[in-house]
This record gives sequence, C-alpha cells and structure tokens, in this order.
Amino acid sequence: VQAPADFDWSSVYGRYLQACEAMDMKDYHRAGIALDSALAIDAHYLPALVKKAELLFRNMRYTEALQAARHALSIHTEDGSANFIYGLVNDALGNYTDARDGLDIASLDPAWRSAAYTSLARSYLRQRQLDKALNGTDKALIAQPRNMEALQLRAVIFRLRHDTARHNETLQVLQSLDPLNHFSRWEYFLGDSGRHPLQEFTSL
Repeated sequence: VQAPADFDWSSVYGRYLQACEAMDMKDYHRAGIALDSALAIDAHYLPALVKKAELLFRNMRYTEALQAARHALSIHTEDGSANFIYGLVNDALGNYTDARDGLDIASLDPAWRSAAYTSLARSYLRQRQLDKALNGTDKALIAQPRNMEALQLRAVIFRLRHDTARHNETLQVLQSLDPLNHFSRWEYFLGDSGRHPLQEFTSL
C-alpha cells in the first residue's frame, strides 16, 4: 500500500509512526530519535509518551520509563496502554502495589486485558502467591484462550502445587497448540524426570 503523497511525515503523528515502525524492526536507536522529535513538537502527545516509556523499559531505564508513563497517565488516567507499561515498570522496580494498580486498570481495556492479567499472574508467581497467580491466568485465558504465556504460567503453578493431573493437562494443551514447544517438554522433565528423562527434551 502506497502512503499518500501529501502525508506529512514531519508532523507529530508522522514521527510517531516512524518510531513505531522502527521499534517493530527492533531499530531502537532510530525509534528513540523519532520519539524525541515527536515529543519536541508536542510534549504531551500521549501515544508517543507511552511508546517512549515502552522503549525505556526495554532498555532497562526504569526510572526514566516511569517518568514517561506517569506523564502519559497525567493526561489520560485510564488509558489502557499507559497503565499497562506503568504496571510493568513498577513491577520491575519492585513497586508491587503500584504495579498491580496499573495492571488492574489496564485489564479494563479489552485490548490489554489478557496481557494485563498475564503480567499480574507472573508478578504473583514470582512472589509465590500461587492462588492469586492462578486466578490471574484464569482471567487471562478467558480474555484470550490461546494465550501461551498464561498457559505456561499455569503449568509452573500446578507443578509447584504438586498437582500432577492438572500440570499434565496444561502441558497437553500447550503441545496441542504448539507441538514443538520446548517449554512444555522441559516442564514434563521437571514434573516427572522418571517418565520424561532429559533425553526426551534434548532429542528434539
């Protein structure tokens, strides 16, 4: 598809689109330049602020990412994308209450619901709050039944709870969705190395 000849790529939206394209291509340096130029035109352009926070998060510059996310939320408190990245950044910083606040609000947006509940589940799992983690995966899978990460988290939770039947059931679902899934093969080994020796994992 050919872009309109008179589209202004030097506008704030045009520069934002260039940043999105660069990030999709994993050219994060070019994305940062495009985002900075967009925000130089309009320092309060919310999509660019959210994308900037995402870029800083990817670069593990969490304090700066949090500043960008807060700036975005100061403009639109209930924006799903802004709350999602705000939650991820706070989780990385160990600010778990703020992280859950952001992810809870992000879950109200259908576009971010499954990802937000998955992130909540991951956070609870790291702290060994297994019941809350499992509840998060339940909600993530209601929103997106083929959410592979949520299914993988469930497998880990069931293994840690020594629930062999549900652990194996979850791994079967994972393998039905992705027969070459290495995670499920490794979980089989961790769950029962007698029935599933290491060679079963390394042979593929």
